[in-house]
Amino acid sequence: KNLHNFYKPLDDFVDRNVELCQIIQLLSDNKNINLYGENGIGKSYLVKELLAILNKSDNLKGKYAKIPTIKNCFAFYFDGKSRKTYISQLEEAINNSLMGSKISGISEVHNLFKRTKLQQFVFIFVEIKQSASDIEKIEEFSHHFKNEIYSFIIVSESSVISSSILSFDFSLSGKTFTDLEIKEMIP
Repeated sequence: KNLHNFYKPLDDFVDRNVELCQIIQLLSDNKNINLYGENGIGKSYLVKELLAILNKSDNLKGKYAKIPTIKNCFAFYFDGKSRKTYISQLEEAINNSLMGSKISGISEVHNLFKRTKLQQFVFIFVEIKQSASDIEKIEEFSHHFKNEIYSFIIVSESSVISSSILSFDFSLSGKTFTDLEIKEMIP
């Protein structure tokens, strides 16, 4: 395995090129994103396709040839339902994608990131609920990544930003969030 083939695109995916282009443009503009929509609408599939695009998976086979990409970027996927911490999920993703590399601890993660030629890292958090504890876990993780090269995407059923649990301008890595609602595709 190599880092760029860790996330594979899905074969039976509803065409969401417009949304993918919007997300990539927001990331290019150095924005954090709260991607939200009804349960079952395809948010998780959308971000898995986004991962394959951002990570330049060899498995794309021209599927998204017309979608602009971000150079020197890599994305990581975090499951909010997992019992593992976000740091553990990051270490596991790195260890599973780099042959022979065993990363343990946040300092080793930072050293690895510094050695790469990558200029942007995107952290995608799925299955996030409108709860203070879910947001606090992401904030705790983000304290290790306080630099403009890190962008965050929170995937949830409703806007986390405008929720009543947040009475302040929610930001991570010094960047506020932009809401992007994913709606049902009507043929």
